[in-house]
Amino acid sequence: MAVKHSAKVVRISSTLFIVLTVTLACDIVAVDELERQPLACDTGPTRARAASTMDTLTNAAVIAAADELRRRWGAIGHHGVRWRPAAWRRALPKESWATDTLDRLESWGDELIRRKHVAEFASDPLPLFVASSVWGYGPVGYGPSRVAAIIAAEGTQLAMKLTGIVAASQLGPAEAWDAITDQRRIHRFGVAFGTKFAYFASLSDDALDPRPLIADINTSWALWSVARIPRSIELRQSYLDYVKYAHHPDFDGYAPDEIEWALFSLGPSARRAARQSGCS
Repeated sequence: MAVKHSAKVVRISSTLFIVLTVTLACDIVAVDELERQPLACDTGPTRARAASTMDTLTNAAVIAAADELRRRWGAIGHHGVRWRPAAWRRALPKESWATDTLDRLESWGDELIRRKHVAEFASDPLPLFVASSVWGYGPVGYGPSRVAAIIAAEGTQLAMKLTGIVAASQLGPAEAWDAITDQRRIHRFGVAFGTKFAYFASLSDDALDPRPLIADINTSWALWSVARIPRSIELRQSYLDYVKYAHHPDFDGYAPDEIEWALFSLGPSARRAARQSGCS
């Protein structure tokens, strides 16, 4: 995907950079990054001897990140991102399932859309698609138009496909992955946003454990750094290994989605460290 840059140098504030890092989960960007993520940095007995110590240390870092997020947000359901209701209203169709979803999100009277808000739509595919997309894009400007384009392209097939992903997500992460990546999948609805949708769909009372987790470029790089699980946003087995890792005994007392949350927060630093080590 070609991106044109203006010759004018624009200084972006550190705050904006953090917001974009935290909220942007574009599948195209993810694939570009993952093409540089190695399947293995090194092999042999040296790495094997170091693996246990490395994983223990980095598991402690994951726990520390989870603790910090708890201090900041409290329960994981309170974790939220800012959004722009007016932009979504302009972009989305004036169908009742879309407008009613936005009405309900605004009715909570909060400048943030929180995980617990999105979870309210867990069993309702079209509203969940809107709510999880709003949460996933946050304040990113092109989010509403991209979601509107998906809705227009899929037409009447969208509800059917989303219903299939909801049903699969309630069975487990493998089924969710297969539904998201099926050849008949929703156009431009890749793993980064597909797993967001699947994660929230699995928060219904009917879902089985283990449940799908959100996978994006940040969780993928953090998992590579922590456990040498490669390309968990791209490879099915790596995604399943990621879900298994989130249930590691070291994380007793933490919910798997708190571990996902912590990995996400560690992703940017993991990417920088990988580049500096020559493993990217």
